[in-house]
Amino acid sequence: MTDLERSMRGQFIWGDETRKPMATDEEYEGNIEVARTIFVGLSNMYGFEPLDVCDHLEIGYDVFNQKLQTFKDNYRAGVTGQWTGQQAKRMYIKTGLVLNAIKYKTQTNPYIKLEEIL
Repeated sequence: MTDLERSMRGQFIWGDETRKPMATDEEYEGNIEVARTIFVGLSNMYGFEPLDVCDHLEIGYDVFNQKLQTFKDNYRAGVTGQWTGQQAKRMYIKTGLVLNAIKYKTQTNPYIKLEEIL
């Protein structure tokens, strides 16, 4: 899980993480939850245990499922070019940046796994 978090570190402007782990700066990112939502989606893609992710982000299982569905909806909309707003577009672009960082660090193609969850 820490490798995924390290890949995400350079892709976001971080906010006050004392309130919530992996919270982004709301002014720059538009929402403090964007990185947390992407983290949930990508951790699901890589097969991390949902309860471990919930503990890491300090969220409940119902919030985990909500974030996962938001991630899937926004990524699906981005793939088809039919996003519903700036936040969905930002999430799609940021996911691509994180996946490219993973691809660079691991020399493997993470997009193959992503297509399986859509």
